Amino acid sequence: MDTTHFGTTYSDISHTPTTEECFVGGILFALDIKGKKLGCSILECSSKILKVLDHDYQLSISTNYREQLNGNISSYRYVDEINNLVELFFIQYRPTVFIVSSRMNPDSLLYIEKQCRETNCTLQLEPNELFNHKEKLNFGDSNLNADGGTLVKLLQNCDETLLVTISTVTAILNYLNKNSNNNESINSSGNWVNLQNLAQKKIIQYVDALSLSDRMLLDSNTISALNILPPIKYGQDKMIENGSFSIFQLFDRTSSTLAKHLLKNWLLFPLTNINDIKARSDIVKLFVQPTNSILFDDLKTKLTKCHNMYSVFYSLRDGNTTYRTWLYLHDFLSKGIEILYLLSSFSLQNIESSNVVTQMLHIINIKDIRNMKAKIESVINIEETSETKNMVLIQGLDDNLDKYHQEFRDIELILEDKAFEEEQNIKNYLSGLYHKKNNLSERFLNIIYIPQMGYLAALPKVFPFQEILSSQFKWHLTFDTSTTLYFTTSFTQELDESYGDVYSFILDLEVEIIHELQEYILSYEKDVLYFYRKIAELDILSSFATTAQLFSYTEPILTEDNCCINIIEGRHPLYESIVESYIPNSLELIGGNFKNTCWQDNENQRIVLLSGANGSGKTVFLTQIGLIVYLAHIGSFVPATRTEIGITDRIFTRIHSKESLLVNRSSFENDTMQMSSCMSLCTEKSLLLIDEFGKGTDSIDGPALFGSIIKYFSESTACPRVVACTHFSELFQKDVLSTDIRGVQFLQTEVFISNETKTKIDQDYSFNQQNNVNIFLYSIAPGLSTDSLGILCAKVCGMKETIIKRASELSRIMKNGENITQYCSTLMNEEIEAFERDQQVIKEFLAWDLDLEFTTSEYGLLKKLKAILKGHKVQRDLFQAQ
Repeated sequence: MDTTHFGTTYSDISHTPTTEECFVGGILFALDIKGKKLGCSILECSSKILKVLDHDYQLSISTNYREQLNGNISSYRYVDEINNLVELFFIQYRPTVFIVSSRMNPDSLLYIEKQCRETNCTLQLEPNELFNHKEKLNFGDSNLNADGGTLVKLLQNCDETLLVTISTVTAILNYLNKNSNNNESINSSGNWVNLQNLAQKKIIQYVDALSLSDRMLLDSNTISALNILPPIKYGQDKMIENGSFSIFQLFDRTSSTLAKHLLKNWLLFPLTNINDIKARSDIVKLFVQPTNSILFDDLKTKLTKCHNMYSVFYSLRDGNTTYRTWLYLHDFLSKGIEILYLLSSFSLQNIESSNVVTQMLHIINIKDIRNMKAKIESVINIEETSETKNMVLIQGLDDNLDKYHQEFRDIELILEDKAFEEEQNIKNYLSGLYHKKNNLSERFLNIIYIPQMGYLAALPKVFPFQEILSSQFKWHLTFDTSTTLYFTTSFTQELDESYGDVYSFILDLEVEIIHELQEYILSYEKDVLYFYRKIAELDILSSFATTAQLFSYTEPILTEDNCCINIIEGRHPLYESIVESYIPNSLELIGGNFKNTCWQDNENQRIVLLSGANGSGKTVFLTQIGLIVYLAHIGSFVPATRTEIGITDRIFTRIHSKESLLVNRSSFENDTMQMSSCMSLCTEKSLLLIDEFGKGTDSIDGPALFGSIIKYFSESTACPRVVACTHFSELFQKDVLSTDIRGVQFLQTEVFISNETKTKIDQDYSFNQQNNVNIFLYSIAPGLSTDSLGILCAKVCGMKETIIKRASELSRIMKNGENITQYCSTLMNEEIEAFERDQQVIKEFLAWDLDLEFTTSEYGLLKKLKAILKGHKVQRDLFQAQ
């Protein structure tokens, strides 16, 4: 692999897509890093939207990469954070071409290459010059819409907060020009491009803002462990057909494509600003109020089947409108007016946040929406257009148009009469020529009008007297199809002279009227698209409210200063949608103020250690805590009776082991790398979920590593909130990790075991599972569980009884502190007796002289052999006699 060949693909994919190929559903992604700032931009070629960061992203570590080779935890944070962002971008946008600068650090470049291979994306390594912008980006007079209205100005003026992002925009535009058939939009310096030319080529029509500020960044481990996005496949069990297998499924009650896309974005980038979160949760609270139930039901009805306004305005801009374009726009405006009226009926007195409802009511001018709707209705007959599926304009728009329409309607009768007249002339001529009746009893002649060609006589191709028409009637064949012949005749020329190109006149006048309407509508393009986006956001919040109503969610309380997770009767949002009944559990974790470096004082706790039997619900509780915290940060209500959560900047998980054929690493190595990444990025505001870390190595190193991690966090001045599951109960002893360790709370899952079953467990697990009571209560209680009941779990799962007995025996020996090697090397009485029996069988067999058995039948030999193997002694003379 040669990284010095700039401008070529840095992957196994040798083909670089051309500009035209990129436009068929392609997504170009450019990334650049300068110092401690990261910038990126995305061009979605199918939607023609250029998305750019609203300001350069500030990386947490500002140290130069070359200075980060000292081996401590913080040295990896710089690379981990970049890789985390890259991973999120791949999950969210699925780019087809990924453009990076040659100054990218090698570790991140290798990670980007790995992501490209896994997603079949072309990695384009470009020289630094392609990212340099010596001139301002020239947007010209092209009507590029920008989200918020100020982004284009910032890009044009090279604002200091967007310098790295501007370099990525420059890289994308230079890449497009470099791969196009001509370089007319590249200036003499070759370092900047004229965006107006690209807009005129209909490559870029919109500029949209992408924000990473005040966002919680999730890595792929967390997204997978918490089931945020849907799996590739899931079951079709009728018992759980109404259940949800992912958070996206749970909340995806949206009706528009944009709303689904925004929902995915909201789920991948939760909020960390309390005001932004409150702006969403306030609307959810407004919708779920019982007094607003009727209004909310009406609103949900209006939000359904909202047509894509981006596609509508693409058609308007390109001049490729159809009747559907105008019907979709009219339907959107009609629903929009009704939605605004409904929103104005909600009582907003107790809502102080600047939210989507207040923005829609204060920013969107309903008069403009009504005027657009009225303008369309004054030009287009919506009802007839919908019925006939053809564009029908209102009568009276133009006197000439009405006159041509009347003439065109009259022409239909004239053409019918003229065709009948000429047909009779032909029949009469043929009858006189052959002096008998011909077989032309049915109608065979039509006169049709074709724009730009005029009137033509149309005959079926099987007409038998074509030569007579040409010679006698002077018909001239204009063209033919597989079934029909088209002629120009003297009477079609008369029709052309008499009525002219009426249909073309009608089309020309209608085009002028529609063009005028298009220009009027396009003047409101930015306002309509803003309205469309806000309706999509409203659609998502409506889905949040519907889910909250269905599952009795409550509004969480978020605090900025307190490091806490207080959940009363919390439930797992996915599991409770699948099972018939769900047992709620509570957690009270009070860790003091975020800024307090001595947080362990006053018996504060930031670490939870959860122990318990296998299959008793530890992992479910772990992910339940993570999901409740997560849902609170996307602005949703949560499945709990009451919740108070300190603001969380990141959620990290070490739950699932990620394995790949592309990476040659063991499971334990993967787990350790996940844990290392979590520890390098987490802060005092983070939440770290750990599920049985250390189980992939030997019985000494695993507990040692896990215990060291807990000890490290308990003594850290910036300890995150940690919820960890473990079976390493041997750690929590006086000389190792005392249960009195500061800052750590011990919880266990409760299991009910009958006395009879407990006695059998203490012996050899020799009980009948159906006749004994063993119940997982799935409830959490204070304490430390010292038995994982792994053998019991194996028995319940159907493991063979001999294996269960042997395992219980070895477990009892190890628990009693006996020497297991000595025990296993000592023969038991049963084994000695079996050995003596085998010895006797061997002696009897060796004493059997088969040479003397030449007269014995096969059956007799088999009978003697079975007797010997059973340990019976057979007399020698008996052998001889037989």
